Amino acid sequence: MIDLGASRVYLNSIATSGAKTFFLGIILTLYRHLIWVLSILMIAQTQSFAGQLDLGYDSKYISEGRDNLPEGGIIWTSLNQELNSDFSFVLAYGVATESMVNYDELNVTIQYAGQTPELSYVVSYTRLEFFADQQSDNELGLAVEWSNLSYVTPSVNLVYSTEAGGAFLALGIGQDYAISDVVNIRPYVSVAFDFGYASKQFNGHNHSSMGAVLAVQMMKNLVFSFITEHNIGARIVKKEIENNHNQTWAGAHLTYSY
Repeated sequence: MIDLGASRVYLNSIATSGAKTFFLGIILTLYRHLIWVLSILMIAQTQSFAGQLDLGYDSKYISEGRDNLPEGGIIWTSLNQELNSDFSFVLAYGVATESMVNYDELNVTIQYAGQTPELSYVVSYTRLEFFADQQSDNELGLAVEWSNLSYVTPSVNLVYSTEAGGAFLALGIGQDYAISDVVNIRPYVSVAFDFGYASKQFNGHNHSSMGAVLAVQMMKNLVFSFITEHNIGARIVKKEIENNHNQTWAGAHLTYSY
């Protein structure tokens, strides 16, 4: 029988040595959380409704125009499971790739999706658990897209945090363009405003962002996506952060639909 405890110690000793490589850090992270990945796969196989399983790496953990980690990126494993034609259940678990960064996060979301001839919308509730920090939060969200325009899709994303007692608003435009039968690109831009969500001292323009998602249909149910985004810090970010007002990151995700 393989001694998993001994092998874990051995992998840790390699990963924390002075010449740890980028790929070894990702492999070690996946190894530590293999049970989580397998559990999601088992859940997905037992469901009769459609769903998606996503595994991805982001070079930085950027949200609200800020880098949430002191160094390195984050690996996300998520499951989006339809419960019926309107409701879905989402599990997302993220863990820092750097062995010296003790951070992981679990998001559990129940959401309702609706549609009219002019727009589509999603109303959601999310429970967030930050295990390393021993903190938690509850968030209420609303996302709206106007899909009746030919060349651009405006969107509004609003989230309210009970822990912070504040809201965060993002206004964006984006559009999907087919490069070929199997390749699609979606460029987008957005501007975001903070109202006591990320900052306790300032309200107003938080940051602007621009990016693109390149999606490649590798198989019938498998899509590879490459994401790149640049964030430009505005008044609030500049007042709270002395350096690194602007953040750029990239990500790669595999999404399996069933």
